[in-house]
Amino acid sequence: MSKNTSELADRAARVREDLTDAALRAGRKAEEVTLVAVSKLHPASAIRELAGWGQVDFGENYVQESMSKQEELADLDVKWHFIGGLQSNKAKFVAGNFELVHSVDSRKLAQALHKKASSLGVVQDILLQVNIAEEAQKSGIAVETFLNWRMRHGNGRGPARRFDDDAAVFQRSRGCAPCFCPVAGTAGSVGKTIG
Repeated sequence: MSKNTSELADRAARVREDLTDAALRAGRKAEEVTLVAVSKLHPASAIRELAGWGQVDFGENYVQESMSKQEELADLDVKWHFIGGLQSNKAKFVAGNFELVHSVDSRKLAQALHKKASSLGVVQDILLQVNIAEEAQKSGIAVETFLNWRMRHGNGRGPARRFDDDAAVFQRSRGCAPCFCPVAGTAGSVGKTIG
């Protein structure tokens, strides 16, 4: 094992220890938390090494770079996450190629991902980015838009995926900043309207 490989292994082990400690402090099990290793700008060889140590989830935010890595590492049993900003014209390359798209910040992007996923006959899981503080310099769907947003399953749009309905997560959010209050606990109701 080279010095760099050993250093990478040590860093990965420290992150897993920190994750376990944080989960325990939050009253959760470490297995309930998904560790996404941000692999953008890192070579496929580093991803292969981390996968050999049990890392499963990798985050990318450059479409072309990620597609090249996915092709090179197709023999690995890993999950790819799209973690960066995404323009709706690139949604056609992302839908169906990533386990989860973390940064959907507009209805237009959500619809573009949905349209491509539907044409492939797959469901694309997404996380909506909601601008809960309503700060003009921040991206994300406005709270009002989020609360009124209704995508219905059917009418030519194809399969839709409900939002995660983990009541415990929203129960814990009640002690958070007041800006979270308008959206806390709405995932289940929004999810039911989507699919």
